Amino acid sequence: MSTIQEYVAVIGCFQGLLLFSLLFFSARMTQASRILGVMCLLIALVFLMPFFLVYRENLAIAWLHNIVVFLPVALGPLGYLYCRSALLETPLVRQDLIHILPVLFCYGLTIDISLNDPFFLLDWAVGEHPSTTRLNIVEFVPFVIASAYAAWAGLVIWRYRAQANNNLANFNPMAFSWLLILQLLAFLGWSLKTLAGFIPYAPCVGNDIANWVLGAVGYLIATMQWRNPQFFTITNLAEARLAETSEEVNETEHSVEGELDPDIRAELFETITNRVENGTLYLDGDLNLSRLATLTGVNKHHLSEVLNKHAGKNFYEFINEYRIAFVRNRLAADSDQTILDIAFEAGFTSKSTFNAVFKQFTGQTPSQYRRGLNSSK
Repeated sequence: MSTIQEYVAVIGCFQGLLLFSLLFFSARMTQASRILGVMCLLIALVFLMPFFLVYRENLAIAWLHNIVVFLPVALGPLGYLYCRSALLETPLVRQDLIHILPVLFCYGLTIDISLNDPFFLLDWAVGEHPSTTRLNIVEFVPFVIASAYAAWAGLVIWRYRAQANNNLANFNPMAFSWLLILQLLAFLGWSLKTLAGFIPYAPCVGNDIANWVLGAVGYLIATMQWRNPQFFTITNLAEARLAETSEEVNETEHSVEGELDPDIRAELFETITNRVENGTLYLDGDLNLSRLATLTGVNKHHLSEVLNKHAGKNFYEFINEYRIAFVRNRLAADSDQTILDIAFEAGFTSKSTFNAVFKQFTGQTPSQYRRGLNSSK
């Protein structure tokens, strides 16, 4: 190890231990925070791994290495469980124990080798033993498992976002964006570790880069989670998912064009917009697809179809266009109200959600938008 590599490893290990302590033991932390804390501990272990090679001749170090060597494989399953827990606020259940099987599988590949010769795996890692089919599996399967979990978690988050867009209006879209970035970079990091083994003279460089990527994005998300344990929580998403899943089970197959004729969709859309505008329904901070269906007297499934196929919008876009227009009109009227007061009046329930939605729809922060209005007068 070079001096720079040693410094990076020590800093990465220390940062992981610090974040683990903050996320796991703080009383204000959520279940998702504690899962992420364990992930930080495992990332710290990843940074620690090169030191096992440096001191591989020590018997205690060899045994410790054999005990912890495959624990980072759990980063894949824990990454999925963290995203699910953070977004839905659902507790871990007994069935989640199935996600420990990949880790146990990896240990099962080498347990007899480790018991027979505690130094074997470390010596093999530095090239003192020839590779066999079994050892090649040991080298690559952990990375493949972690990559597969990252890809799967990304697909799950993508579906959660679609369900939130179709059913909810009051959530911070950046929560999904950050978690997708986390899983994308995790996938790239683990894939890089896998590919590095096939490129001569590249394993060390590839592993270092992958470790830096995993550490940087993991610790960034952990810091955000520590500062605001509810940042990634999407309120009512779990209930919306249950309702949507129930409807999918009960629905018969429909054509791609939908159930309704275009003329009927147009009539329903006019009815819906009239009720929303005249009753200022969009100012209701608790408004969701089910509640809007009740208030307008339109079947929930038909309401979603009208918005998607006639208006070309999901529920999130439909409602927040009204809310942002309300805020912009108030700001243009040179109201003495603070921006946050206007946001709450418009139906937003948190500052972070309002700021993210406003920038998404206007390309500017609320403060930038107000300054632009003032400068043009």
